[in-house]
Amino acid sequence: MALSTGMSKRTVYYIIRNVSKAKLRKKCKNHQLNMAQIQKRRARSWELYLKLKCGKWRDFVTSDEAMFYLGGSYVRIRVCYVRMGEDVGD
Repeated sequence: MALSTGMSKRTVYYIIRNVSKAKLRKKCKNHQLNMAQIQKRRARSWELYLKLKCGKWRDFVTSDEAMFYLGGSYVRIRVCYVRMGEDVGD
């Protein structure tokens, strides 16, 4: 930040602490995944890939169409609203 403003580091720290009365908050460290978690993520991501490939996801019926969002595509999307207990037909 000091380089972009053209001031020294001490001046920037002084302004942040004394002039703007901002408090220093340190970011939390991210946790590191263990091998079991890595293997679970790989397995789950592969299952999700298999469900979504080749447009098979278009046949899913959801209560929230924002769950599957197609950005930048100008195709017609079929959305089916079904009440509880009703069967889904083609």
